[in-house]
Amino acid sequence: MELEQTIRERRSIRKFNPAPVARDKIVELMREAERLCVRDEEEPQRRYLYAGTPDARKRLADYLTEKIEDNKVAKLALGKLIGTFHKRFMEPAANIIVIAKKGKNPAEGARNYGTACRIMQSFQLLAWREKIGMVWITEPFVLNERFFDRIGLRADERFVGLLQIGHFDKAPRGRGRTPAERYWNVLSAPGAEVLPANESETGARSEQIRYKDRPVPADLVLKLLNHAVWAPNHRMREPWRFTYAERGAHGRAEQAANTAPPAHLIVSMRAETDEHKRDENLAAVYCLAQNFCLLAEERGLDAHVIFPNWMFDEAAARRLKIPDKEQIVAVLELGFRGEVRSAAAEPPPGSDKAETLRWSEL
Repeated sequence: MELEQTIRERRSIRKFNPAPVARDKIVELMREAERLCVRDEEEPQRRYLYAGTPDARKRLADYLTEKIEDNKVAKLALGKLIGTFHKRFMEPAANIIVIAKKGKNPAEGARNYGTACRIMQSFQLLAWREKIGMVWITEPFVLNERFFDRIGLRADERFVGLLQIGHFDKAPRGRGRTPAERYWNVLSAPGAEVLPANESETGARSEQIRYKDRPVPADLVLKLLNHAVWAPNHRMREPWRFTYAERGAHGRAEQAANTAPPAHLIVSMRAETDEHKRDENLAAVYCLAQNFCLLAEERGLDAHVIFPNWMFDEAAARRLKIPDKEQIVAVLELGFRGEVRSAAAEPPPGSDKAETLRWSEL
């Protein structure tokens, strides 16, 4: 109940008070956010740039206004606003820039970006419990080569977002969410008849899960989704669509051994030609997925986000009844966890690997 309340009460905070936020507290919360999301990662696929001192905050504000000030026409027209704009980025107690690896293929790139977004959502929820607020910025003025050069963005990386962090006096009023039922579909045929065959999946676990011989009720999944939809998303576009399918296509041996997940939740969204809008919608979907995973864990339901190659296969999308103008962006394996047997000597979440932060000062 406390988690549901936190998810529903969290707000984007844009007006901060002068109270400082300790750097150690921010690092502690980010480590915990990573532990809630990261599994079986050989090395971190994302890094963080921290701007928490007055000098670092000024440097960040300078980077963000530099392109405007270099444009004589823009500087003349927006002269008075530039100072206000600069001040906006000096006020928060701290800022974190989140950067992810692009990946070697579409599935790996989606996994890296999705994991970074899920970590940012967990970080926001953990901070909210500590009365620390933040706003996730991906506004177009940030997305320019000059700024990316200043922060040292590499050719094999992508900018995920800028978090402005601080204490606040008053939270804004929330806006309602559309019930998940409106975006909900249950496959009429068993999932084993339509889901692609099991394959090597980006995000698959090294440990072998044995699920209990117990179905995952569709009404439970829908109930959790109705809490999970309280995820941050720009202009409340609510880009997500949900398809529930019972047991995927796995070999009989896997089914007999209960190592095949009893159900899948496929999340799709409308395909966007505007790259900025697409990334904002993707971030919203991954925040929702993280909400769902956290809520499911409280009820003993294992929810694991994977990025199989068939996500990008139009034929697979048609079999799953995904509309032509939508694309699959995340797949969640669902089941009530039984015995866990490690298939390799990999550390579980919460181990040293999961705690490794690629953290540097701006």
